[in-house]
Order: sequence, then C-alpha cells, then structure tokens
Amino acid sequence: MNQVRVFLIGLTLLFSPLLRAQMNVPSGPRPIKYQFMIFGVISAYQNDPRITSNTHSGQGLGANVRAEIPLIKGMKFLVGAEILTQSISFDSYYFGPGYSFKFDGNEIYNHSIRTTEVGLPLLFKLNWKKKEEVYKTNVYFLFGWEPKYTLFAHSTVTSSSDGSLVSDNNIKLPYENQFLGTNVGNYIDVGFGFNRNFLPGHKSIIFECCYRYGLSRYVYEIGQGHDLLFLNTNFSIGLGYRF
Repeated sequence: MNQVRVFLIGLTLLFSPLLRAQMNVPSGPRPIKYQFMIFGVISAYQNDPRITSNTHSGQGLGANVRAEIPLIKGMKFLVGAEILTQSISFDSYYFGPGYSFKFDGNEIYNHSIRTTEVGLPLLFKLNWKKKEEVYKTNVYFLFGWEPKYTLFAHSTVTSSSDGSLVSDNNIKLPYENQFLGTNVGNYIDVGFGFNRNFLPGHKSIIFECCYRYGLSRYVYEIGQGHDLLFLNTNFSIGLGYRF
C-alpha cells in the first residue's frame, strides 16, 4: 500500500505542472507583468468665455510603459511613465509691447499652443474576472492619480484678420495650483480596456480607453502680466502589448 501511495504522489508531482500549463494556471508567485502602449489623444479645454472665443483642440499622440504589480486576486497596481502631446487654439487679446491694453471685445488674435507632457500614472486595475490568466479575453477597469509635468510648451500668435505672425515663442505654462513645482499638475485617471491572452507566457494584446481630468488650470500669459486660465481634460484610445 505504501508503494502505491508513493507511486501516486510521484505521478501527481510529475504531471501537475503539465496540467497547470494546459489550464493556463500560473504556478508559484504571481509575476510582475509589463506593458507598452501607444495611443491617440482627444483633448478638451475649458476657457474663459469672457475673453476668448473659437476654442478648438487639436489631435495628440502619446505612449506609455507600465509595470503591473499583483496585489490581491483581481486587483493590480500599475506604475510607470507616459509622454503625450496636446494642442489648443483660440481667439483672444494680445498685450505684447506696442499692442492695446483694452478689453474692448475685439479678440482679433489667434493663439495656438502645443504642449509635451510627461506623466507618472499610479493606477489600480480591477479585473472583471479574478483569474485573468485562465481566460483568453479579460475586461478590466482603471482608476487612479497621475502627476504630470509640462516638459515643453510653444505658443504662436497670429492676426485673425490677415494671418500675419505676431509672436512665435517657447513659453512657460505653469499650473494655477502647483504640486512639486510650477510645471507639475494633478490628474484623475479612469478607464477601461481588455487584454487578449495568447501563448506562450500569457502575453497579451491590450486595447484601452482612458479619461484624464485635470485638477488645476494652466496659467497662460497673453502679454505684460495679463493671464488667461484654462482647464485641460483628455480622452485616449490605445493599443498595447503586455508581457
């Protein structure tokens, strides 16, 4: 009888890893996964309608890399870095040297601003199915906080009447409520997506949508101490690879 028990235990130890592999069930500690994603950005801005008009946002692009750290079944913590570009244009005043200081309703100058920002997303990922490795397709939800640093900002001002160039400069674009520096703002991120698993190693293709809401407004100087404040939110649609 003891020999039979030893034989059965030996078979279990021999074939258990094979069975787990066939079922896509990982053995041992849950590994940290990594992901890389590129995404398109649709931006929206809340401007001051009293001194601006014809506000439009341009198309943007971005990319991120993130580590996916297991916490409990069905929940992971995502940390990484992302870079994205955005743009806005609007008609307003311009109070540079030699220009009028009067708010007379003639918003005859077009301002075009493009930014490049670096973010540090700190997100929680909630899986619809707790054992995501078992299923080929997994739906998930994201929420968290993202401090963002304005790496580069450029402003071009032209005359709305004839298109002549008035100003073309790199600018400072600080936040109204600053965090760890004048160029660092805070965003709340929420999103959803799904990953399609494929063998070997549970690698995945990711499709993800994310909404970022800015908690502080940008401060944009329209000339000689006159500031314009506007708030940024954006929505991104991305495709990535998880490994």
